[in-house]
Amino acid sequence: MSNNKGTCDCASGSSGLDMDNGQMEKLFEKEITEYASNIARAYTSDFVPLSTIQLEAGLPEGFRKYAEAEVDEMLDYEGIGESKTGKIDMSLPEVQTLFKEIRQLLKKSYRFSRDEFARLSNSYSSFLFDYIIMPRATIEKLLFKSGSEVDKFTVERASRLFVAYSYYQRAILEYIDFSGKGVIDKESWKKVHSRVDEHLISTLPSKGSTLTAALFDLFKFASGAEKIPVEAVTLFFKDKQASEIVGWIESAKEVKNLKSVDPITLSVMLEAAVKGPDHGMISSKTIGTSKDSTVTQERFGMGVIPRRGATIPAEVEPVKEVEAAVVPIAQPESVKARTESGIMAQHSTSMQSTPSVKSFLSDKVEIKVVKKIFGGSRSSYQVAIHRLDESPDWQTASRIVEEIFMQSEIDPFSKYAVAFTDAVNARFSKRK
Repeated sequence: MSNNKGTCDCASGSSGLDMDNGQMEKLFEKEITEYASNIARAYTSDFVPLSTIQLEAGLPEGFRKYAEAEVDEMLDYEGIGESKTGKIDMSLPEVQTLFKEIRQLLKKSYRFSRDEFARLSNSYSSFLFDYIIMPRATIEKLLFKSGSEVDKFTVERASRLFVAYSYYQRAILEYIDFSGKGVIDKESWKKVHSRVDEHLISTLPSKGSTLTAALFDLFKFASGAEKIPVEAVTLFFKDKQASEIVGWIESAKEVKNLKSVDPITLSVMLEAAVKGPDHGMISSKTIGTSKDSTVTQERFGMGVIPRRGATIPAEVEPVKEVEAAVVPIAQPESVKARTESGIMAQHSTSMQSTPSVKSFLSDKVEIKVVKKIFGGSRSSYQVAIHRLDESPDWQTASRIVEEIFMQSEIDPFSKYAVAFTDAVNARFSKRK
């Protein structure tokens, strides 16, 4: 990217993380345990066939592949398909076909004991949290645990586990094919991975929800949470060496005392981090001085985020929050033509099975939402509710909320913005 805000400082290939992957279990021990339990509780019989796991739609796709990889490793250890004496010509197509069929039959008949299945669930959960949150560090350990280079076959086998971020697999395999060497060494892999990460960061903020979707899916399966810990987001962008984004997230965490974020809030944070202090919701403001330094703070919506490393003198008064000038939401002609009663009548007819977003707001909070977020315009509020209620899925609704906040310069951390976001989240949780 041309600006500093989203730059990926990853040319060196070093992950730059000050923690080992094993420490992930300390940070997210509860979630990792819950994730494993949600998998393990699916089966209570003494044996769990691999074929059953592969057909179980309720299990994560990554776990199904992980279980298959475990069986493949066992078959490799047993030497299935190898000629130990060297007297059998294993290169003959007929022999290769036969051993492939035998291998598939053995895999199909393989059964995990209940204890083995529980251990498999635990090991997968630990691996997945490492991989989803810190893919660069995890892939490096996975591929180069036995040497400084790997061949295409090894990458293909290992990359079955790269379900969430398949673009890493494609980039590595394309490099191997392009180089003509049939292998990739560790230094070349670092360069390839860096280029991929730089491209991913360059797509922000427009592709932010796509880039971070796996994070939300991870914690959703573990605990049903619609939000993810800020610590996980920080580690995710540290792994990509996106230092400016990390700085903004950590500053927001400190100033707003954030423990977790939903996709809408994270999207707004990424927008601010990438587009800089002069973009829409953000403006620079010097709020005070001390003998040694000028304290510059960044306004994030209606809140204040200090630059990292800045200290605010005790005598400086807090900046008073100023309500944003609300920009009315653009209304499609088809919507403008309807009366409010017409909108609500259509809504009640088309969405009988699912409560309206409005139903998750108390009367008192609804009045405040109309005033604070929609500038007192009841009609703009009704149109927004209609759009949200008609949204086919949560992702569409989140984009609408993001649009509302952006257009009206609403602080996503403010009391009633959070209440409005929670109401949208609650509605789509009810639909599931």
